[in-house]
Amino acid sequence: MSAFQIQGPGGNSGERYFCILPIIGADVIANTWTVAGNSSQIYGTYYQGQNQGAEIGFPLVMDAGTWSVSVLGVTNNDAGNLSVQIDGTQVGTMDWYAAGLSFNATKSVTGITVATSGPKTLSFEIIAKNPSSSANFVSITMIVARRTGA
Repeated sequence: MSAFQIQGPGGNSGERYFCILPIIGADVIANTWTVAGNSSQIYGTYYQGQNQGAEIGFPLVMDAGTWSVSVLGVTNNDAGNLSVQIDGTQVGTMDWYAAGLSFNATKSVTGITVATSGPKTLSFEIIAKNPSSSANFVSITMIVARRTGA
């Protein structure tokens, strides 16, 4: 069984987007990422990673241009920092730490330049923990990659 569902490409007149959702009951994905569930989180499921270096990736066909990547997840006092990468090159980071638990939080990286059209791997790696955090947990419910410019 596939561990994720990609919906897309979509959009109008050159705009393109992908929406990536976890599928409950899937196997361990890569290096400690799993699919878990919680009814407080929209869609009731999320990917969860807990170790620095844990990485999860998704194959996409991306057009050249400017992109944004938004992630719906969970912030908490035990959350880590996430590196957003395209083909292994970091294009931004997301800090999921918060003093208290919050479901359905959104983090974004904007202004991502994709130089050439074609197959890419959009990946996320737990790179560290916030100095105030007690651990490196990252929980991701939905990923939206959207082409925002030519």
